[in-house]
Amino acid sequence: MTNLFFRARSYYQYSYIWQIYNELGGKFILTHPKYYTRLLNQVGEKNIYLHSNRKDLPNQVSGLILEMTLNRRYYLRRTKKFKNVLIYHGMGLDKNFKGRNFPISRYDYYFVSGEKDYLKYKHYSYGLQNFNKRVIKIGHLRSDDIINKNYNIPSTLIKIGIKDNTRKNILYAPTWEKGHGSLLETYEKFCTQITLEHNLLIRTHPYDVKNYKFIREFIKKNKIENVYLIDPDEISLVNNLAIADLLIGENSSLMYDWLFFGKPLILVKTSKKDLEKAKWATQEKFSVFSCGFNYNPDDDNINKLIIESIDNHPFTDQIENVRNSTFYFNDGHANERAVNWIKAKLKMMI
Repeated sequence: MTNLFFRARSYYQYSYIWQIYNELGGKFILTHPKYYTRLLNQVGEKNIYLHSNRKDLPNQVSGLILEMTLNRRYYLRRTKKFKNVLIYHGMGLDKNFKGRNFPISRYDYYFVSGEKDYLKYKHYSYGLQNFNKRVIKIGHLRSDDIINKNYNIPSTLIKIGIKDNTRKNILYAPTWEKGHGSLLETYEKFCTQITLEHNLLIRTHPYDVKNYKFIREFIKKNKIENVYLIDPDEISLVNNLAIADLLIGENSSLMYDWLFFGKPLILVKTSKKDLEKAKWATQEKFSVFSCGFNYNPDDDNINKLIIESIDNHPFTDQIENVRNSTFYFNDGHANERAVNWIKAKLKMMI
């Protein structure tokens, strides 16, 4: 059978393809050795290619490549030896590419999670010939585990080390600094206020785990308890979300995963610099910022918003509306559709 490969810039981006890998197997193409150990433990040495050249593949690589990165400096040079599928790893408010060379034409197919994704690709396709023939409607791959309740709450609580299970678990999941994440701006207030009544679980972007040292120093100096710092590479995203009673978030893909739980959400107001202003990106029917109270770090009391959100859950209908507008299907079978398509395509490529 023709080979199946996976390719991403960072380890966390592989979160979209683990069900596909478990079903079909495949090999991973790495361009940087710092992710080697993590993948080695996950898939074994025989399933890894460490290849530093970002644009040219090793001679032995031919077949179908699933890619989790959309980046103009990370594209593959076209050859007749492979076909590639883009599974973009982002679902948040989209970055404005400001007319830069958007490499949409460098992918043979796109696994599309829903209308929001479709409009993004279409907007940046610039009239690409046969665009719609490249679109494969799959649904949101990461939602399957949530919809099918494929998570373990008791073991996750134990692994994180939650001491007081009578408190609500408030998960704060800011995006990274270059995405205008609010971790350094808000952690002192959140650690001080939220822990008066609840457990505070902080799960930052993998690129910003280095900032945990400031939080540890602060909670130690002020003798604050009931704060838990989550290593995103140690606790799976779905298990982490499953134990939360409320999520505090920003502009990130994780917010859209949370919609499938239907639980309360609070959005931190952050900079809109560099965000896409096009109509496809700003429609309210796609906006997680319409799915919960918006928190202003300058003057809002976060505990009041938490209590109002949990006790009354006033955004239930809007959460459902945005979820259904953003994604196709929502039936828990996105990975099944992806696997069936991949199997059929690989047979055609033999």
